[in-house]
Amino acid sequence: MADEQKKTNGMAVASLVCGILSLVLICFGMFAWIGLILGILAIVFGVVANKKGKDGKATAGLVMGIVGAAISTIVFISCAICAYNVNKVSKEVVNSKEWNEVFDSIKDKSDKKKDSKKEESTDELSEALDKAADEIVDSIDVDGLEQGLTDAAQALTDGLTDAAKEVHKETAKGLKGMFQALGEIDWGLDEDEGAEEEESN
Repeated sequence: MADEQKKTNGMAVASLVCGILSLVLICFGMFAWIGLILGILAIVFGVVANKKGKDGKATAGLVMGIVGAAISTIVFISCAICAYNVNKVSKEVVNSKEWNEVFDSIKDKSDKKKDSKKEESTDELSEALDKAADEIVDSIDVDGLEQGLTDAAQALTDGLTDAAKEVHKETAKGLKGMFQALGEIDWGLDEDEGAEEEESN
């Protein structure tokens, strides 16, 4: 008998707890379906507990379970209908001509801002490059560079002149040696002259 009384009290407490939770979860909108389940459990536990013996907790849990299940059902259905309508309206709005115009306008403004930022960054880069080039030009010693180029040109001219002189000397020596060699060759001209004199006599 005591065991049955404990089981009855346990069922009553479970009914009461489930009934309270079912009422609390009404406030959470789409989670009201959990409150519906808890409300049904509160009703079942309350009925079982009251069959074995009348208990105030079981009765309270039964009542709260009925109220929680009913309101949770209404809230859940309302939220589902609301979500469906919001989804439907949002699709209509997104697919509407006005929305597309607004979206295109926002996109064009965004693209223009991006283009203007790119132009600004390009201008800044060009200015930085121009400034760097000016600094490089200013850092160059123009007089020293001209003097260096002049000295290099003079050295090249002197080198070419000296080379030409050496070539001229070597050429003159070669020609002189060639003429001397030609003078030393016995061409047999003297014998031909003696033969001509004897024939004339």
